[in-house]
Order: sequence, then C-alpha cells, then structure tokens
Amino acid sequence: MQAYNEESQMPRSSDSKPGIGTFSASKIAKLELLTAKELNSEGQNFDYPSNIWSDEDNDKELETIDRDRSEDDAATGRPYWDNKIEYLLAQVGFSVGLSSIWRFPYECLHGGGGSFLLIYVLMLLFVEVPLLLLEMAVGQRMRQGSIGVWKTISPWIGGVGCTSFMACCIVGLYYSALIAWSLFYLSQSFQSPLPWALCPFESNSSNFDPECARTKPTTYFWYQQVLKATDKIEIGGLPVMHLGVSLFVTWLLSCISMVKGLQSARKVRALYSVEVWRRAGNQLFLATGSGFGSFTAISSYMPRSNNCVMDAFAVALLNLVTSVMVTVFVFAIMGHLATQLNEECYLKNAERAMNLVTAGLLPPTLQLPDSGRHDVSSSYPAWLSRLPERVRGELLPHLSNCDLSEQLEQVIAAPRVAIVAFTNVASVFSGSPLWAIIIFMFLVTMGLSTMIGILQGILTPLQDTSSSLRKHPELLTVAVCVLMFLGSLGFATPSGSYYVSLLDDYWAPLSLLCILILENVAMAWIYGARRFLADLIIILGRPISPIYRWLWCFVSPFVLLVLLASTLIHLHLTPIAYLAWNSSTSSEMLRRYPSWAKVLLSVLIGITLLPVPACSFYTLLDMCFLDSRMHSRSTIIFKPEAEEEAPKHCPRLHVGKSPKKMNKKT
Repeated sequence: MQAYNEESQMPRSSDSKPGIGTFSASKIAKLELLTAKELNSEGQNFDYPSNIWSDEDNDKELETIDRDRSEDDAATGRPYWDNKIEYLLAQVGFSVGLSSIWRFPYECLHGGGGSFLLIYVLMLLFVEVPLLLLEMAVGQRMRQGSIGVWKTISPWIGGVGCTSFMACCIVGLYYSALIAWSLFYLSQSFQSPLPWALCPFESNSSNFDPECARTKPTTYFWYQQVLKATDKIEIGGLPVMHLGVSLFVTWLLSCISMVKGLQSARKVRALYSVEVWRRAGNQLFLATGSGFGSFTAISSYMPRSNNCVMDAFAVALLNLVTSVMVTVFVFAIMGHLATQLNEECYLKNAERAMNLVTAGLLPPTLQLPDSGRHDVSSSYPAWLSRLPERVRGELLPHLSNCDLSEQLEQVIAAPRVAIVAFTNVASVFSGSPLWAIIIFMFLVTMGLSTMIGILQGILTPLQDTSSSLRKHPELLTVAVCVLMFLGSLGFATPSGSYYVSLLDDYWAPLSLLCILILENVAMAWIYGARRFLADLIIILGRPISPIYRWLWCFVSPFVLLVLLASTLIHLHLTPIAYLAWNSSTSSEMLRRYPSWAKVLLSVLIGITLLPVPACSFYTLLDMCFLDSRMHSRSTIIFKPEAEEEAPKHCPRLHVGKSPKKMNKKT
C-alpha cells in the first residue's frame, strides 16, 4: 500500500491568515509544558495569546519533530490510507449502514415525526459530533485500536476499550443476519415474477396457500419464506439452510475484503416528550456507530495532522442526509400501501352494508351506489356522512373503522418495514426483477461496508495487543471470520429474528450508552477536556473552538446520563416484547419475552461491561504488588520532544518511542 506521507500533511504558515499558521517548535514546547494546575484551573480562560499562533521561530526544530513522528510510525509498520477520499468513504461506509434504513423510518413515525427529526438533528450537532471527534482524534493521534488507546490514556480505564471490543463482537454476530436477509432477497430477484409478488399455490392444488391469502404476499414471503419464523421465541430449531448459506457468503465477502486490506473498505454512496428524546438518542448512536471503537480503529491509519474536526462533521451530516432520504422514500411507499389498505377497508364495509340490506336488516337506501365503487376513497366517506344520524348509529357497529392513520401504523409496525417497503416498490414498477436487483444490491453493499468497519474494530485492537498477531494478519482475519460465522448461525434459526430484535432493541442501546458515557467521562474528566483540546491544537496546527470543551464536559455527559436513565426507566415500566408471526391468523402480534430472555439480556449486558471494573481491579493489584512496573508505564502522550532543560510537568497523551531511539537516548 502506498504510504500517505504525514510530513507533507503538516500545516504550513499562511500569510493571509496569521492566526491559523503553524506553531514553531519552541511555541509548541511552551504550550506542551503548561502545568496540570494551569490546564485544569477553572478560572483560566482558554484563549491563548496571539504570539502562540505566530510562526516566527525555528522551522528546523519543527521538521525534527515531524521526522521523529514519522520514524515512530515506521517502527510500528502501520500503513496509511492512500488518500483522504478512501478514508472518508470508509468512515461514512461504516456509519451509514442498514440501521439508517432498518430503524430510522420506524423510529421517526413512532417518535413524533417532525419532533423526532428536530431532536435528532440537535443531538447530532451537540452530542454526536463531539463524540465522533473524540474517537477519531484519539485513534488518529495514537495510531492504535480501542483497547490500546484507552489503556494508554490511563490503565484505570483500559477496560473501556475492551468493552468496545466486546460490543463490536456481539453486534457483528447479529448484524450479519441483517445482511444475510438482504442477500437472500437479492438471490431471489433473478426471476419473473418476483416470488414475493404473488401467493404460492398449495401443493397438488390450484388454490393459493390459505396462510398467504389471509395477508399480503410480501408479508407472507418475509415470515414464511425468508425467516421460516416460528410463532414464539421459545420454539427453536436448526438453522434455516438458505439463511445459513447467506450468512456464509456474507462472512466470506467480509473476510476477502479485510484480507485485501484498507482499500477494500471504500464505498460510494414531540419536543418535550422524554420518550421522543429516548428514541432519537438511541437511534442516533445506533445509526452512527459511536462506541464500537471502529471510528478509532479506522482513524488510526491516518496521519496525525489530519483535520478530524471536519471529518466528524462530514460523517455525521452524511449519515443524517442518508437517513432522511431513505425515510422519505419509505414513507412514500408505506403511504401508498396504507391508502390501498384503507380502500380495501372501504370496499369491505360497502359489501357488509349490502349484505345487511340483502338480509333485510337494513333498508335498501343504505346501500352504497354502484357508481361510488369506482372512486371508493372519496365516495365512501361522503356517502357515510350523508346518512341520517340515527341510521348511521345503527350501521357503524357492523362496520370496521377505516382510518388512514391507523392503516399507516399497521404497515409501519416494526423496524423490518424497510424490507417490506423495498419488496413492494420492486413489485410495483415494470421490470420488477431489475429494480429488485438494484435495490438489494444497494442494501447488501451498505451492509458489507458497515461489517468491514465492525471487523476493523475487532481486528485492529487484537493486532495492537500482540505482535505475533500482527505477523499473520490474513490468518487472524480468517480465524475471526470463521468464529463469527459459527456464532451468527444462531440467528439463522426459525426464531433467530426474535433474538435479533432482543439485541437490537434492548441490549445495543443500553450497552452503547454506557460505553459512550465511560469514554466521555474518561477523556473529559480523567484526562481533562482542556488538556485534550490543547493537544488537538498542537497536532492539527490550527485553533479549535473552545466550545468543544464545554460540550465534552457538560452537555454530552448530561444528555447521555438522561438517555441512560430514561432507557432504564422505560425497561422497568414497560415489559420487553417482540413482534411475532401468528400462523393461525396470518398476522403479526406483540408477544412478551419469556423470563429467561430477560436473564440472557442481563448476562450479555454484564459481559459487555465487565472489562471496565475488571481492568480497574487489575490496575489496583498492579499498583499494590508491582509498583516499579507501574512507574515504568507513566509515559507521555500527544507530546513532541522538548528541550532536555525543560521542567518536569504533568504527563500527557503518549506515543511510544521505538527501541532504537530509546537506546540512543540512554
């Protein structure tokens, strides 16, 4: 892979804008040597004197610093992205995944529509962007995965990286099932008519399958042909053959992409209600992917001087634009389906009225005129409103309530609505197989790009923690993909989709909120937001707005803690449930998860968060019994070499020195 020259990326002075020029080495050293008291005193204003931004002094010292940094990177043998475009496509590809399509339209409808969208945008700008910047900047500067990054910042919080690693593993298991579903739909798209467009016939009969006849062909195909769904989560079974094959292909493609290297990750592509805020927050963090450590892993292959502030904004805004565009498309299709269901409801009511008239229970004047059947959506409500109040009162108990909003709620009853929407749109247009191939190829591509990001969040920390694993990256990738494939087979069983719902609806929001709170508090309050902001100014060579300090210290932790509390209260007050298929009535129904599913959920959350106290306890033991070893770890991060005469100061974010350079100094 072509190296991305970090030295050439260092910012140079600007004649027109002296306030954004590069630092000289001596000025950088002065800024680095601020004491912990100066950096953390609340009374100090974070506005540096103008001479800090000057570029008068010694450029030779700055070049020496750059050369030392490049030598450190060369010693680790870590590759770079070939160019910035590939890097951004990898970050966006991971962030803009199936969650933006799978869940966003559902959450938007049930979360208040415009209120949900406004809250989503506000939290995106004031919470998610600072968190993205935090993860990208740390990975980019320290050039390590999640485990190594947080261990280096402080051994006490090293478990945060392990927690992100565990979350990546669990999400990778069930996320591959989403891709497998799309892959199976893609494989079924090469035929005409499409298999979900019509109900199948009964064996040895010319009649349609009665289970399909009682519902929509697309819904029947989803539950009975794709998932082979059982009526309850308690009913198990072996993995469904075609889903197992789709899972194998999913992991095979992911493995091949990872083995080929970094280049394979590119891809083109009610305001006051606590419930609305909870839905918007959970969807935001699930959709963008913060907390998994993948942003940190991908950023670790970029030069340290890369402008990660703009990257964070770009990823967040592209994710938002994609989610909104998909939502508009899904709502248009679902609105069309709801209108069709409403017209069918009108026709059924008209038939019931005619049957009642035929039976002599109602006078003939109550029958809907034949001319009204051609435009039932407008003629039926007008006919019903013209009836006398007494007659209408006698008729209404015999009729169904045909409400367009209720029909819309029915067709958007679960996050799987996107799949049904895409199958419907492929069936409506002429040349439906071609449209189906394009649509599901798009979904598979989006899913695989996110899966590559998830794998990056798994493989990079493993390689950073062991030099032997770095020697055989291909073997490590194959081994991880094989293990993940075997683990994901559980989601290919007839009840596997119910386990996907359990993890995606309940485990993921809780775990991600806990991880993000730990990351935020660790950087803002343990390491120090003021110091971290100063470090970013040094490595980027340009000023950064002090508002990020206040967002990291106060806004983000407060919002995250409120979301966590509201999620826990919601779980306590509302029984956890899932949308299941009822084969006897050919309809969906809400079922409660059994008690053992709640235990499983608690165990998974506990396993995910266990590394945090475990690593802290290990560090405590290490301090008690191996004090000399701990003393050798008190190294410095985010700091260029200063003069030997420089006074001692509080340690900062450390980049490890190569053994060669350490020997030279001794």
